[in-house]
Amino acid sequence: MKLIDLHQDLLLSERQHHSLSSAQTNFTMLERADVRVVVSTGFADVEPADDPSANDWIEEDLAFFAQHCVKNPSWRIIKTAGDLQAALHGDARGILCHIEGLNALPERAELFNTLERWHGLGLRSIGPLWNVNNVFGGGTKDPERTLTPIGRELIDWCEVRNIVLDLAHMNEPTFWDALAASSRPPFISHAGMRALVDSPRNLSDEQLRAIAKRGGVVGIYVSRGFIAPHLERSEFMLDAVAKHLEHAVAIMGVDHIALGTDYGGILSGTPADAPTIADIGALFDLLRKRTWSEDAIEKIAHKNTERVLAAHLG
Repeated sequence: MKLIDLHQDLLLSERQHHSLSSAQTNFTMLERADVRVVVSTGFADVEPADDPSANDWIEEDLAFFAQHCVKNPSWRIIKTAGDLQAALHGDARGILCHIEGLNALPERAELFNTLERWHGLGLRSIGPLWNVNNVFGGGTKDPERTLTPIGRELIDWCEVRNIVLDLAHMNEPTFWDALAASSRPPFISHAGMRALVDSPRNLSDEQLRAIAKRGGVVGIYVSRGFIAPHLERSEFMLDAVAKHLEHAVAIMGVDHIALGTDYGGILSGTPADAPTIADIGALFDLLRKRTWSEDAIEKIAHKNTERVLAAHLG
C-alpha cells in the first residue's frame, strides 16, 4: 500500500540526535514501507527569540535533504503539485520539506526575507506554531492567545507561494482564526481525537467537522502519549490507533483522514506491533480485519492527502 506520511522527524533519526528516535525511521525503512512521500521536519527547539542562530540549523536541515536527493536519485524534493504526482506514481519518492514552529525568526524587517530564502532552498510546508506562543499566534500551552496580524500575513504569504500551511500545534483560538483567514482546504499534519484522549494537542469534534466542511485532512499520529496514555508501553498496540481513525471517520467521513505518524520524534512510545515506520503495513492489515474496505484504506494511505496537498502546492 503506497503511503504519504504527513509528519516525521526524519532528521532526528538520520542524524541520530537521540537513541529513541533513531530506531523509528530512516530512508531504508521508508522504502520498505512503500512510503512514497514523507513530510519531514526541520525544527529549532528553542523558545521564541532565545537563539537566532537556530535559523542556521533549519538551513542545514534543508541542505541535508537536498544533498540526500543528489546522492540518491530515487528520492526528490517536492516543490510543486507536479512533483507530488511524480513521487506518488513515478520511480522517485518524495520529501516535502517542513518547518515545525517558527520560533527563532528575526524581527519583522528580516522575517519574510528569511522565509523567502528558505523557500528558495526547497521549503514547501510550514507549521507556524509548536506548542509555545510566538509572533504568529498561540500554541497549545496557552489556551487564549489568538492569531496575530503578522500571523495573517504569513498565511497570505504561504498561499501566494503555494506553501502548505499546517495548523497542528495551534491552540483553539489561533486554529479558528487561521481557518477563517485561509482559503485553502485545512491541513493538520499530526493529531489525535480529543473525544478519546483529552489533550490540547488533539482535536475536538467541532474542529473535525469544520475541517471536513472545508474539504481538509487530518493526519493521525501513532504516539502513545496522545493516543492511549493510560496504557503501558508494552500494552500500546495499533488497535488504539485504529480507534482514533474510526472516531475521526464517524465525525468527518473517510475522505478527510490520513496518517501523520510522527515516527522519529515519539518519546512516549510507539505501538508494540508497529515500533517503526517499516511495520506500518500492520495497520492496514488490522483495518482490513476491522472490515475497512480497500478503497477506504487507500484514501487514508494517500488519496485524501494527495488531494489536499495538491490544492496547497498549486
